[in-house]
Amino acid sequence: MAILKEIKSENIVILAQNFNPSIFSTHWLVKNSLSIDDDIINERTIINPSYVRINTKQFNLVVTLDQLQIAPVSNTDLGDLIPVVKRIVEKLTEIPYKAIGINFIWSASHDSDLLPKFSRESFSNNSKLAERFKTDDSCFGIYMSKDIKNLRLKLDVKPTIENDVESMTIAFNYHKDFKNNDTAQIELIEILDSWKFYQNDSIETISLF
Repeated sequence: MAILKEIKSENIVILAQNFNPSIFSTHWLVKNSLSIDDDIINERTIINPSYVRINTKQFNLVVTLDQLQIAPVSNTDLGDLIPVVKRIVEKLTEIPYKAIGINFIWSASHDSDLLPKFSRESFSNNSKLAERFKTDDSCFGIYMSKDIKNLRLKLDVKPTIENDVESMTIAFNYHKDFKNNDTAQIELIEILDSWKFYQNDSIETISLF
């Protein structure tokens, strides 16, 4: 049974007590060597006191009062953005960092008539609830979580339909809450330095599909 697997999106989300989005301007990015003028897509940029969105040729950056999210675009890999994120964290030492999430969203698809069979064989069980869904067109998913290298992995697999095409969306969230403000920045940098471990873990899991 042939399965087409592809990465749909990946991003890093950092939570904080107050990011002060007004700090994040195109000038600030260029001044701190996080981007260059020619790479910033000004017509897609939004800057106001509580919300900032800056799109560049390498990444999309969104900052709110309590959250920063950065995602690669085009042919950029998440790993290419790690130095950018680290530099932001190192520049904003006064920020009380609360948590980090490293996210990989995959899609796995079959011929549409094979998806229900695949999902039933992969994720159904003998529970009374599953018995109520024993039909030829039923689709199953699963939620699983575990600790992995000091982070919590939350794996969410569910059937989806997009543009009339059925597939399985497989979302990996590697998450860490920081309990000590004094060490949060150090922990955050260490996790960013280990990003490849989490990417490889998601790839190894995807290979099981």
